Amino acid sequence: MKKSLILIFVILTVVFAQDKIWIFFSDKCLPPNKSLVDSIARMTLSERSIRRREKLNIPFDEHDVPVCKAYIDSIRRLGYNIVNVSRW
Repeated sequence: MKKSLILIFVILTVVFAQDKIWIFFSDKCLPPNKSLVDSIARMTLSERSIRRREKLNIPFDEHDVPVCKAYIDSIRRLGYNIVNVSRW
């Protein structure tokens, strides 16, 4: 009985297991114009975050811009299911 339960557990684990991977991009396909990066960051960040950055005089940079949608779409076209996307 114990061997049967272990075998069932192993079979279910193999059948329902999904590998998850991290994909890192070397860039975010940003426009070369710094003011466009600033505008994109302001459109995607919360008002609270923008106010805090202005108060502390922290400039916007490429880390504040989301990953390029074309990159995300290319991963989906390869058949991968994207669980989460991080700005960093």
